[in-house]
Amino acid sequence: KAFEIMFQQTFFMISIYYLFNNNVSKKIDMFLFGLYTLFIHFPILFVASSMGKILFSVSFFAGVIFSYCITKSKKGFIYSYMIHFGFYVILAMVFWLGGANLIASLI
Repeated sequence: KAFEIMFQQTFFMISIYYLFNNNVSKKIDMFLFGLYTLFIHFPILFVASSMGKILFSVSFFAGVIFSYCITKSKKGFIYSYMIHFGFYVILAMVFWLGGANLIASLI
C-alpha cells in the first residue's frame, strides 16, 4: 500500500501545482482540488462493502488537507504522505477490530 500511496501523492503534487498556476485564489484552488479528489474516488462507491462509502466521504476533506500541506510547507509532501498513510493504518485497525459494522450503521 505504501507504493500506491506514494504514486497517488506524486500525482497529487503534479495536479496541485497545475491547479495553483492559474492565478485563482488559494482557497478556491484548495476547494477545486477537494472536488477533484472527490471525483477521482467516485468509482469506489461501487465497492460492495462500507469501505467504499468511507473513502468517498473523506476524499474531499483529504484533498483540501493535502493541497494545504503541499502548498503551505516545504515538507508538505512528507506531511501529506504521512496523513494519507496514517489514515489507511487507522482504517485498517478499525476494520480489523470489528468496527466495520459500527461504521456501516453510521453511513
